[in-house]
Amino acid sequence: ARLMVPWLFKDGSFPLNIKGSEDTDEIQADKSQVIWSSHTLKENEYFGVYGDHKKEEWLSYVGSTFSFTAKCGEDSNTEEVSIVIPEAPETTTTAPPQPITGGDLPCTLSVGDVTETQAAIKLSCTEDVKEVRLITPSPFNNIKFPQPLTAGKSWTLTTLERTPELAGKTFVVEAIPKSGSDISKSNLAKFPAADASAESEEVAVVEGGLPCKLTSSAAKLVGGGPGFTLSMKCDETVTDAKLKIPGYADRIFKDLAGGKEWNLATYPKQDEFHEKAFYVEAKWQDTVGKSNEVFQP
Repeated sequence: ARLMVPWLFKDGSFPLNIKGSEDTDEIQADKSQVIWSSHTLKENEYFGVYGDHKKEEWLSYVGSTFSFTAKCGEDSNTEEVSIVIPEAPETTTTAPPQPITGGDLPCTLSVGDVTETQAAIKLSCTEDVKEVRLITPSPFNNIKFPQPLTAGKSWTLTTLERTPELAGKTFVVEAIPKSGSDISKSNLAKFPAADASAESEEVAVVEGGLPCKLTSSAAKLVGGGPGFTLSMKCDETVTDAKLKIPGYADRIFKDLAGGKEWNLATYPKQDEFHEKAFYVEAKWQDTVGKSNEVFQP
């Protein structure tokens, strides 16, 4: 498999050979795998020096085409798919993710087939169910199953890598049982930690140990009504950043480059946020630090 990644500072693209999750040349079917990632907007390292866009200080992947080619099928024919990077969706009206709750669906949701690197989300039911949907924790995508799932069988809904971001997060299934007409929820299933010691290991967080300032400012939502924006500017780059939202799951950022003000999130004003602190935890100089706390204005 090969991914053609477009250059930003000039026309054309460069190839990346893609390996499977087990470091082989084969990518497994029915298994999601991240093959490349980047910020949409990047600083032009050749600004004023070289390239078709040397007069532009910042370059964007929006509108760029990525192509993926691979050999597949019994005849090993080479096929290609491509995608054009769209504009980021409007997020100013997005409320924080709601907590996942369970219900009385006649099924048992569990985590099984656990290895050192991955685990499966499995479902078994005492009666047939249809319109099945696996509800995943933010920021992961929900999974819909178009075919009914029959009773008396253990169904593997998805297999996921045991990453720190998933450790302790909960999953639930929504479906319509054969005996009813309304959607019901299953029990909650908690994903295991990335390793045996992850659940008990506590990382020391240094209060004020980040070269950053977090701010909260009033904002007008696109759909109308009052909101507020959380933004942060750092003197140096920090990594593995997590925006701590009171009562909700963290919002994850891979890294935040220094010298730039980052808009982390915009939310509607809510009573439940009154006098509740927002803050960021991130890694800087091999130490996990905590930013200043801010509040809904």
